[in-house]
Amino acid sequence: MRVNLWLKKQKAIGGNQKAVKLIYQATMGLSDKSDGVVISKKEMDEKTIKEFITNLAEHRHWLREDTALALPY
Repeated sequence: MRVNLWLKKQKAIGGNQKAVKLIYQATMGLSDKSDGVVISKKEMDEKTIKEFITNLAEHRHWLREDTALALPY
């Protein structure tokens, strides 16, 4: 599962309501409101897509480093 690796390496993570459960499980619940994580509660709209692209452009989200270190893998 790559989502946990993306969280650990401080990469941007994005998805819609169908991805919430997968993202939550892969990150052991640490992704909620985490820097660089964009989740739309409905279908991806233009605002959410722009936010995700902005997060991708940052390359890494260093504010998430402590969260990443908390993961056991």
